[in-house]
Amino acid sequence: MKATTLITVLGSSPAVITETLYALKNEKSFPDKLVIFTTTHGRDTFFQKDVPGIIKQLCIDYALPQTLLDDIQVSVAQAAGVELDDIRSHQDQEAMANAITQTVRALCDDHNRAIHASIAGGRKSMSFYMGYIFSMFARPYDRLSHVLVSPEYEAPNLYYPTPYSNPLQNYDGSPKLKDGVQLDGKDAQVDLSTIPFIRLNSSLEPITLEPDMSYTDCIKAYQLSQSPSQISLVLDEVNQVISINDKTVELSLGAYAYYAFFIQQTKQQRFGYKILNKTLNGLDIHWLEYLAKLRNITIADDEDIRDDRNIEMILEDFDTRTLESVKQFGINQNLHSRFKKEIDTAIAKSQVDKTIDLCGITMVDAKPTGEDSDASYRAPTKGGFVGLCLNPNQIHIIEN
Repeated sequence: MKATTLITVLGSSPAVITETLYALKNEKSFPDKLVIFTTTHGRDTFFQKDVPGIIKQLCIDYALPQTLLDDIQVSVAQAAGVELDDIRSHQDQEAMANAITQTVRALCDDHNRAIHASIAGGRKSMSFYMGYIFSMFARPYDRLSHVLVSPEYEAPNLYYPTPYSNPLQNYDGSPKLKDGVQLDGKDAQVDLSTIPFIRLNSSLEPITLEPDMSYTDCIKAYQLSQSPSQISLVLDEVNQVISINDKTVELSLGAYAYYAFFIQQTKQQRFGYKILNKTLNGLDIHWLEYLAKLRNITIADDEDIRDDRNIEMILEDFDTRTLESVKQFGINQNLHSRFKKEIDTAIAKSQVDKTIDLCGITMVDAKPTGEDSDASYRAPTKGGFVGLCLNPNQIHIIEN
């Protein structure tokens, strides 16, 4: 059974937190961690009303574990380095969305914990962001809910139905009456409504995504993955930079040269390399030539680039493992897998789902799918040619 983290948005009514905890009191895993997204106003209200003390009393009243009290995180979003006291502008909303995105992503990276997310509190925009962002990263065992109390029982001194008498009052201190009788908090009904939602984390789950990636960037990455025709890959040979959808793919020199070669091959629709006997025959020559060019190393035409001395000169700063592997085997399956893993990981830092699949190096059918070869994609295969599935028209090369 996984430990549970309760996450919630908070405005001016901290009772939504205690009401949610009350509704979860019979769960097999009562939350032992609480994360609250709010403003300075919400934070001040939370502590001025001593909500931690009320949570403690709730735990005492219903014999619940009090470990939650040791892990309460009140997160206040910042805009331009200043904590938000309210959500009044587009910039404020964006700051709150980014804060929720980064925290929820980090929490969902811990697969030893389940998350229960509540959208009961806060402004409407905060609740929307919470629900939508949660749908991007939630795992199958995470839950989303809203908590409701009958309107007649809404009172400033009701934080949860107590097991003992708690006469309710209005905000002016007068008794809260119904049909001439003062209402009692112990009779209140709390309804926790579990909200079904579409989990998008099959596309956004890779934990390699940049940790500070904004809400807008996450949305853009997801939308691009669902609209592959909008993907754009640029190989800038002048500055030795590869970018996908305006996001730089950070690679080592060896992986950059390897990726650049297959980008060029895909752009030109030239597919000539297969892994045969665990080796890509002849590819090492082109890779070494490209590396030599990048490093401004001149090798005479009558010299064999596969000569050990030339390999050592070209791969001077490379690790011994790579150097000896290239000397002995050229580009073998192990080195191919190492480069592929580095490239895929680098792409996944800013891209998701279909974008990674289309832009990464893989085995492909040389013949594109569909009749229009300029607008179609190649299907990945188990024994095809090495290249990219991407449409050649979406590859742009800036040459020296």
